Amino acid sequence: MLEYAMELEIISSNPFDRIKIPKSRVLKPEVKKPSEQEVFFPDERDALIQYAFKQYEEKRDRVQIFIPLAIAFLLYVGLRRGEVTALRFDDINGKQIILHDSYSHDMKCLKGRLKDGEGWRTVSVVPAALDIIEKVREERERLDMPTDGFIFCVNEGFESFYSGLGKMINNYCTELGIPQRSLHKTRKTVASVLH
Repeated sequence: MLEYAMELEIISSNPFDRIKIPKSRVLKPEVKKPSEQEVFFPDERDALIQYAFKQYEEKRDRVQIFIPLAIAFLLYVGLRRGEVTALRFDDINGKQIILHDSYSHDMKCLKGRLKDGEGWRTVSVVPAALDIIEKVREERERLDMPTDGFIFCVNEGFESFYSGLGKMINNYCTELGIPQRSLHKTRKTVASVLH
């Protein structure tokens, strides 16, 4: 295209002719992370779930009190962080979740759609995850909090909840002596358990 522009004398020289890219940069192989950095192993997953329940009972976070239960939930159900932030009680349909909303950390708001642009997605839920939702519902009733809105997020504090999830799972990993992994690795962990 630029060569053609030179022929038509629209430009006097092709600026890309001055760019020199070393072959080592062009042919650089993709470096994959070791598999132990991609998922939580079963013993690590179990330890994190138990620790999250213990931390919930101690109520470390006074504002977003359900973050520990959300972490345990994410280790059972492969949702994205924005999806669990926007998860509502009316998204639960028996043993399934019908997702149709997600929180955007970049835009600081609910998107009204999922990350992949689809209108909705159905996710099967294991009994242990349903038990967590029921535990949250009971605690919300006990504390006279709404039980018809968001499950884990309190007072529509989406940003504090979203950020708190990542910080808290890192803290749990450190406290348990587990190598830190991003919250996204809970999705990969759930997928590996399903295989």
